[in-house]
Amino acid sequence: MVAVGEDLMICDFAQYYHMDYRELPLEYAGILAYGLPADSRIYTYLRRKKEELEKRMEEIRRKNRKYTDNDEMIVSSSEAFEALRAKLLGS
Repeated sequence: MVAVGEDLMICDFAQYYHMDYRELPLEYAGILAYGLPADSRIYTYLRRKKEELEKRMEEIRRKNRKYTDNDEMIVSSSEAFEALRAKLLGS
């Protein structure tokens, strides 16, 4: 959690535990971080990042779904193949 938002952790620990997590042993700070409520800053941030990632993955799946048929594709030239390949790979 610290790697993604140390400032969020500092604020959450100050708000909920009235202490600085950096003054605690690592294991104890981890236990307290796990106990933070779901509406804490760090969990809200992580939840948003997860939702963004899931949204991007769904967009990729939706984009690739068009090309998952088992039908054979026949192209007329190497240029047409390269153009189709670039389109499928999104480049």
